[in-house]
Amino acid sequence: MSAPVARLAQADLLLLAARLFSPPPADRALFDVDAETLAAMLGAAGMDPAPNGAIGRALEAARIADPEAWRAEHTRLFDGSGACPMNETVHIRRDKGAILADVAGFYRAFGWRAVERGEKLDCLVTELEFAAVLLAMLAEAERAGSPERAEVTLAALRSFFADHLGEWLPLFCERLRETAALGLFLDAAEALEAVFGHVAAEIGVPAPIGPEGAPFLLEEGTPFTCGMAGGEFRPGGRDDIDLV
Repeated sequence: MSAPVARLAQADLLLLAARLFSPPPADRALFDVDAETLAAMLGAAGMDPAPNGAIGRALEAARIADPEAWRAEHTRLFDGSGACPMNETVHIRRDKGAILADVAGFYRAFGWRAVERGEKLDCLVTELEFAAVLLAMLAEAERAGSPERAEVTLAALRSFFADHLGEWLPLFCERLRETAALGLFLDAAEALEAVFGHVAAEIGVPAPIGPEGAPFLLEEGTPFTCGMAGGEFRPGGRDDIDLV
């Protein structure tokens, strides 16, 4: 399997994972990936093609989940001061402004804006979608035979994994397993870790384990919704990324 095809399959799997953490869709067909198609996608991505693995189980859970129960549990876990916020700045105890500025710099450097759904810059769904975009850009650079652009994109992807998703995704999944009352989200956590861990290994990033000893802490009065105030990027961030 060629490298660009593998990158695109990995991007598709990250997008599938992002869908599992989005609000319940009106069209459940988003999760209608038959066993043959899923096996082909997993194989192309370099993962075990068995469709009954973590990803297959999560997709099946999404297909059969009661929509009202799904919506209620999504709200309880992720909305407002939910039981398991899906924002990086909740899980990482550093300057929030600096984290958001760095994330915004990545997005700006690659001319990418999140879909206007109101998510914060550091929302799990937004960060996964951006990672998928970088994989697609890397695939295109490799397909076009542009080593300079491929090198820049791969470096940015590695940095985004190591400095952002890889630091807090394990903490989020751990917290989700402790708080989720719906099997769908337990399956989704396992699927997310499987896909993210595989892609991290494929691009040369050590297994994401989160910051050593970092506890899950909530600050009183911290807004945990995925609403991006004002819809504008913060100044500063990854202006050191030099696009070719």
